[in-house]
Amino acid sequence: MKPVPIDLSRLTDIDRAHVFLGVDDEIRPILERFPAILERVQNVIHFISQIGAHDVRENVCGYIRATLAEMVSIEDAQKDIVSAVQLMTTSGNPLLCVVRELRNVEIHLSSVTLSSRNQPYLWGDIAKPGDATEVDIQIHWIDNIDIESFRKLRYYEKYDDSAFKVALSWFDKNQRCWGIGELLYRAISEYAMELAGSLL
Repeated sequence: MKPVPIDLSRLTDIDRAHVFLGVDDEIRPILERFPAILERVQNVIHFISQIGAHDVRENVCGYIRATLAEMVSIEDAQKDIVSAVQLMTTSGNPLLCVVRELRNVEIHLSSVTLSSRNQPYLWGDIAKPGDATEVDIQIHWIDNIDIESFRKLRYYEKYDDSAFKVALSWFDKNQRCWGIGELLYRAISEYAMELAGSLL
């Protein structure tokens, strides 16, 4: 089995959350040439937008599950379109590696402990924090992410354990601060960017 490198240098500090979710204007024209891929990217973004819009645990879990499944389905959507499929793990992006395997761990989300809280944020121009307005936004996160659950996966051995553990710790810390919706949106945005680059 070919090993999957995880480039830990791509883990960056998160200093803001997204409110308006959508496909980046720069890559939309490229993805529009591949409707089956664009449709799935848009579906993922829609499901993510619904995560923060609900406070019923079952609804939130359903949208997380739908997000993960639809994101991974983009890999299959490429098979009849391109000669070289851009897998979520192709680039070694730590966020995408964790999200790819999270789909396998948490596809049955009835087993997770989901937590929520209202998180205060500043709404406004990041260059002018003094002019910003404080708002409370509800965030959700999976409360029982555990490295041992990932180690049980069939294909986990393709990763370096120490690198994956660092990536998973980064993911867990940031989902608790910014919400899992923000982490999933960053994942689909980065994956869409990689897809656009491979489809040029």
